[in-house]
Amino acid sequence: MGLKETKKICIPQKAIYELIQSPRAWFGRYTKAMKGFRYKVKGDHTLFAKHLRKEGVTIHQVYVDDITGIGNNEKKKEELKQRLVQEFELKALGGLKYVLGIEIAYCNS
Repeated sequence: MGLKETKKICIPQKAIYELIQSPRAWFGRYTKAMKGFRYKVKGDHTLFAKHLRKEGVTIHQVYVDDITGIGNNEKKKEELKQRLVQEFELKALGGLKYVLGIEIAYCNS
């Protein structure tokens, strides 16, 4: 059997450029939302922090498609999570176990 030559082509539904830019667009939207929640970018452009004297500190770090959140006020952490769930399609995975290949260990002091 020989190869049959065809003259069909495939046309993508979205331009390749749009697919490449989608992570940047998502992060731009995330940054706008965090600034709308009155978080400030601290040091690195992926680190968002909010410090209020009476309400404590809440910090969010974004790495590729993972968001790590820490803080000393459980109510404020939960409030931010609920606001983000309303804005984005998120899935809470529970307590942090590993981040960037580093194992996280908890202790009570």
